[in-house]
Amino acid sequence: MEVLCLGLSHKTAPVETRERFAVGDAHLGEFSALLANAPAVREAVIVSTCNRVEYYAATEDGAAAMRALSDFSVEKCGHAPVAPIFFELKSAEGIRHLFRLVSGLESM
Repeated sequence: MEVLCLGLSHKTAPVETRERFAVGDAHLGEFSALLANAPAVREAVIVSTCNRVEYYAATEDGAAAMRALSDFSVEKCGHAPVAPIFFELKSAEGIRHLFRLVSGLESM
């Protein structure tokens, strides 16, 4: 099982860009469930705050799941995630980032 992260943050994108990709609190559960049903995605969660938007997925097929995360962003936000504004993290790197995020080490 691989854990993937596709996201942007205050480190990579200006506030105007972050606002275009933001997922409001009222839609977080719904969008996370929809993302979990995307091709190649087994489990999913979305983290969306004023400083970041990150899509996480657990998968057996990393390439297909990363495409699903990108497609989901286009479908729900109307914008394609592009580098260097968006970052991709895989496996241990994605898990490490998630733990740093939830412990406050990635905060402004």
